[in-house]
Amino acid sequence: MILVTLAPCRLLCVIMDVRKIRLGELESRIIAQLAAIVDDNNLGEKEVMLNFLLTWVVSAVSILVTAKFVPGIHVDTFQAALLAAGIIGFINAIVKPIITLFTLPLTILSLGLFLFVVNAISLSLAGWLSSVFKIGFSVDGFWPAFFGAIVLSLVSGLLGQFVNLDNNTQD
Repeated sequence: MILVTLAPCRLLCVIMDVRKIRLGELESRIIAQLAAIVDDNNLGEKEVMLNFLLTWVVSAVSILVTAKFVPGIHVDTFQAALLAAGIIGFINAIVKPIITLFTLPLTILSLGLFLFVVNAISLSLAGWLSSVFKIGFSVDGFWPAFFGAIVLSLVSGLLGQFVNLDNNTQD
């Protein structure tokens, strides 16, 4: 998971400098940063793509397992779970950091417990977007989203460890 955790930090540094550079320079800097991430992790392009696809499938299976355990979360097919995993990934990458930033005072006052509510809001938003696009994934309310976000995090973490998505094992 080093690739996943390092990539947003480096790309954020590139994006923070957007106002100083032109668009062509921005594209070349992003490509250079992505190449540096691949080089830092000793991964080739095929391994990066395989890691991405494996992470996506693990997320989809985690959504299916969560739907089995949490009443109020419904998934019709595995394809719906794959699309829902993509929507959740998009929300976690774009919307969730903004919500987390705006709710930072509440998160600090609650000693981090408000992040459970932020996760529930993100999962509810994913369910709403899925229902708008008629994907086959739905979340019935706040409490199913709240408990579903907790179960989804646990199942995804366990499956990620089982599949060994971390390519940091060096001999």
